[in-house]
Amino acid sequence: MPYVKDTFYAAFEPYADIVEVTSSSFEELEEDFKTKYDGVKAIYRCRAPGTIWGSLGEEFFKRVPSSCKVVSHCKYHNRAPLIYSGSWI
Repeated sequence: MPYVKDTFYAAFEPYADIVEVTSSSFEELEEDFKTKYDGVKAIYRCRAPGTIWGSLGEEFFKRVPSSCKVVSHCKYHNRAPLIYSGSWI
């Protein structure tokens, strides 16, 4: 459903930088939070079995930076999580 992604991006891009996460391990994600995802304000994630995003638990949340105020989950769409930074949160 590409139109859903297009609609979502069109609605939020004026207010936030939207970045698709490429980290493949918790350790890599922790480092990426310090560099390319520095200042993240929100994370939207979809169900992704077999990846680090398959089950968010202590291993994930102990790495989330204090700048992140929202973690949202959608169980119906298999895609990489998105990271937001901007003034809307």
